[in-house]
Amino acid sequence: MGENHYGEISIPKILIDEEIMAQITKDFCLNEIDVFLTSDVDSYESNGVISYSDAMASGGCFDELESLLKQRRIPFDRYSSESYDYPPERVYFRPDREEGKEEICIPLDYDGETFIQVCYLQPLLTLSPLQMQVELQNLINKHDPQVTPLAEYVMQNPSLMSNEQGDDQDGLY
Repeated sequence: MGENHYGEISIPKILIDEEIMAQITKDFCLNEIDVFLTSDVDSYESNGVISYSDAMASGGCFDELESLLKQRRIPFDRYSSESYDYPPERVYFRPDREEGKEEICIPLDYDGETFIQVCYLQPLLTLSPLQMQVELQNLINKHDPQVTPLAEYVMQNPSLMSNEQGDDQDGLY
């Protein structure tokens, strides 16, 4: 994924400490004086989640920041738009999932919607209606799994708040 295209990453605000903020600043060139005048970098907050986007992210990803978040076991969501060689994708990292399954990567169609390839659907045509329904639901669960939204996830996992942070820290952004 060597070319640059749109990427957006969302992180719970309360979990952004100085180390993570330093990486965000580096990845998004936030210490540059003209960053918001001359680039396609943006950020916004909604429901306690900070989202950073860059229209020229390398591969639509934020490799160093994502690596740090995984290492620190901090949940995040990432969306990467399509490029010439790659379809868009949505990535969810939830550290409490079974080891090896913490990251969910969902390829999207060029409209940004999940899809199931025909080669997975064709074998269902030979099944009984009840079997077809069960197998179709299994395919949907595999290709478009239900993922708890970040704001809810943080509320449901209070142990994240003690993830190497002091009790008096509200997070930085």
